[in-house]
Amino acid sequence: MCKAGMAPQPCALVCTKLLQLHCCRVHLAHLLLPAVAQLMSNSTSNTRTAVTLSDFWWTAPGELVEPANEQRGGISGVYRIVDPHTGVLHYVKRQSNHLFRDLSHPLPRPTLLREWKNMQRCAALGVPTAQLVFFDMRHDEKGWHAVLVTRDLAGYVSLENAIRQGSLTPDQQSTALVSVAHALLPLHKARRKHGHLYPKEVFVNMSTTPPRTAVVDWELSRYRFSRSKAAETDLRRLLRSLVQMGLPRAKLAAVVDLYREHGIGLPHNFIETCTR
Repeated sequence: MCKAGMAPQPCALVCTKLLQLHCCRVHLAHLLLPAVAQLMSNSTSNTRTAVTLSDFWWTAPGELVEPANEQRGGISGVYRIVDPHTGVLHYVKRQSNHLFRDLSHPLPRPTLLREWKNMQRCAALGVPTAQLVFFDMRHDEKGWHAVLVTRDLAGYVSLENAIRQGSLTPDQQSTALVSVAHALLPLHKARRKHGHLYPKEVFVNMSTTPPRTAVVDWELSRYRFSRSKAAETDLRRLLRSLVQMGLPRAKLAAVVDLYREHGIGLPHNFIETCTR
């Protein structure tokens, strides 16, 4: 012990400092515990929400958009489903044993995996698509299963419906085609093709100036050896279909001219050959 008037001994100083440090730690822990508990609660809540939402997209009933595709030895169908939390319509594509193989995936994998990757490529290239909301795939004793969810293109109409229903004026037809060409140019400049480009896969929103375009169904998108080959494959199919639906052939020149302005050469008689 220290006598009156004497300086504290070193051991007493050490004990005093340790006691002060311990009190500080206890006080700090008391302050931090509520914050830590709140973080853990939020983390648990978010995890539960994610799991619940995942299960919802896998199992929620919905309206089948068109008869399910039963090719490739499996089944693939698209459903209209409303998110009960937001009231927003989504398109949910579900597959079972609808598989593909390629050099990157020598073992069978769901074709939705390829579509998901292609949509990510589109986002990187600046090609407009439907908003990607959710993707997952699972494997069990029955094989591969996958689900891909996109947000509804509210305000958009497919080119197929717009042309067949005659809802576009001649001027709107021209501006819509130019919008579509601008949307596809980044894809073809990257030497990639859509692979199944029909008017029902191309959507336009005519309520904006200029119109907006979004392209859907990316399962078959692939790399080509040249920009012109990628463009020819897609445009030949799209333009031929539009003319067959009643679009005047003269409207197609704006698309071909725009591609040539951007350095993608198309044959001089491209419109004639692709619309015969």
